[in-house]
Amino acid sequence: MINREEKRREPGASTAARTVDSAYRQILGRPTDAAGAAHYIAELTAGRLSEWTMRQDLADSAEARARETRRVADSAAYLASGGVSTRGVEGAEEFQWSYANTAEWASRFPDCDGKEQSPIEIYGATASPQVALRLDHTAALVTAVINNGHALQINIPPVPPQFAEFNGKRYSLKQLHFHAPSEHTRHGVQADAEAHLVHVADDGSLLVVGVLLRAVPRSTSRARALAALLVQNAPPAEGENEITLVVDPRDILPVTPNLFHYTGSLTTPPCTESVKWFVMEAMAEVDPALIANLIALFGQTARPTQAIGDRVIFYGSLTPPPQNKLSGSHTVECIKSSSTFQVYCTLG
Repeated sequence: MINREEKRREPGASTAARTVDSAYRQILGRPTDAAGAAHYIAELTAGRLSEWTMRQDLADSAEARARETRRVADSAAYLASGGVSTRGVEGAEEFQWSYANTAEWASRFPDCDGKEQSPIEIYGATASPQVALRLDHTAALVTAVINNGHALQINIPPVPPQFAEFNGKRYSLKQLHFHAPSEHTRHGVQADAEAHLVHVADDGSLLVVGVLLRAVPRSTSRARALAALLVQNAPPAEGENEITLVVDPRDILPVTPNLFHYTGSLTTPPCTESVKWFVMEAMAEVDPALIANLIALFGQTARPTQAIGDRVIFYGSLTPPPQNKLSGSHTVECIKSSSTFQVYCTLG
């Protein structure tokens, strides 16, 4: 801890060099680089920078790097745990978080009390041509339907590559899961359910596309067919149902490409922030029985909406618009094994 009452002094160049290197070793665990030393020595020698200020700057820099390291690790842990990571806080392993104790999350996961949390109520969006999200999704072979104890989920294989691109940065599609009812709301109104398509960049940063789902009897939408396929094959208890399915993430997207964008967090512990959220404006349709089945399996799985604070909600669109191609347009060959009686499929 740096004492803010420490006497400020303006050392000469040689003393400054020793001070800089000592501070780097103490705060960062390594000696300074030449450029950093030259900058601070010049500032100190010119009398523009006190020793305390220099040390505080270094501490702030180290803290920022530590935050980035934690964020990347949180992203990896979130995915490795099936989207329900409890990584991070001492004693957290003894804390069984649930949607019944959301008010207690912050006591074990400090980020859950952050200033940029999700979900939020969406209203008063600002139109921006810069909010243009590109999705490159396609059909893929999924080898298991997962009940992770909190949600129904499928993991998306790395081949063929699927990604979202925003501001020139690519995020690989890693998984799709569901919440019922919806977590995001529109003008205070909650939808029947919500699908989350979770993407991760090479540096560990997260981008999530949220799709609000509306229960419509006798709907013939592709979203209904996809959701039905997954719910029907969901394990009744926590675990995996190893089954080969052809899943096209585009089927869950509404036809209308307009969306809302804001910066938020994971909606489950550890509530890591700096997540880029894109919530589709239009809803996709699913069968009411599917919503009932989700709630029967997991109960209600929506975190309450969080204060938006001084964040801005932007309004933009997908570019190009999503193409809801039928999975049947792909060539799928399946062979039933005579020894294991399992069905093995390949996607052409």
